[in-house]
Amino acid sequence: MSTLATGVKQEPLTGSPREASGSPFYFGGTKKEREHGLRLSIVTGVVLALSLGGVVRAQKWERLGPEGGMVVSLGAGPGNEIYLGTADGHVFASKDRAGSWEIRGRVGVRLDAVVTRIVVDPRDRNRLFASVWYQQPGAGGGVFKSEDRGQKWKLVGLEGEAVRALEIAPSNADELVAGSRGGVFLSPDGGRTWDVSLPRAMRN
Repeated sequence: MSTLATGVKQEPLTGSPREASGSPFYFGGTKKEREHGLRLSIVTGVVLALSLGGVVRAQKWERLGPEGGMVVSLGAGPGNEIYLGTADGHVFASKDRAGSWEIRGRVGVRLDAVVTRIVVDPRDRNRLFASVWYQQPGAGGGVFKSEDRGQKWKLVGLEGEAVRALEIAPSNADELVAGSRGGVFLSPDGGRTWDVSLPRAMRN
């Protein structure tokens, strides 16, 4: 028995180092009990490995296109329609759950427009919004709107902001929320006007 610096008596440890450490891989008892515990652990490990292997094998991915370009964002429309945004301003669309794709349009006129988000107005499938930032340093970006399912686009707000995120409020489709390096912004009227919704103290 030993005494610690605080004067508290410490009982000596007994058994093997694994028993003393409390390791889950320690099997106490008789030799027969230890062998049984070891066999049980091996069987459990094999079953777990096979189960995980089945999960991994079930994750099968298939390339759906379109060929070329860098996919930055995906947006779901009504039915089977899917929208895709690229790092050069293009918007692709698929009407058959990504079985085939077509170039629908370009957000703005710049070739360095990164389309970070595409959202569809739940009340009007023809109306899309897209958030954009430009790759040229200091060029900013903005929020764009299309009234013809992505063929033509116009800037509707946050010009000069490198917008990285955009959502439509589930409770009110007129409300848009956008996020940029300058903060979080709220539009109560479908993108016509914008206010900073994140407190200035948090922005700094």
